[in-house]
Amino acid sequence: MSRRQPISEIIADPRTPKDARDKLKVVLAARKYAKDSLHLRAKNSFTTYSRLDHDTLVLVVSAAYRDTLKPYTWWFPIVGRVPYKGYFDFDAARREARDLADDG
Repeated sequence: MSRRQPISEIIADPRTPKDARDKLKVVLAARKYAKDSLHLRAKNSFTTYSRLDHDTLVLVVSAAYRDTLKPYTWWFPIVGRVPYKGYFDFDAARREARDLADDG
């Protein structure tokens, strides 16, 4: 979040590579379409961008029982049961996947 910058400023910055600028223009155009044509409440959605040091932000772990295609689920307050778990910590995601595989 601390790296977040307004997309309009990134587009205006001459140091921004053309391909990145073009992609960010598409984001703003899609946002404008959603707001103006579909009458969705855009608020501040899709107005900022954060450059990452890697190509993956989150890892998602999902599993199925070994003897059926029934998904393994996790239970969380408020949302209830979900068939996946998201991780920003890659090591934790790998541990969870390994534990699930070990449990069968």
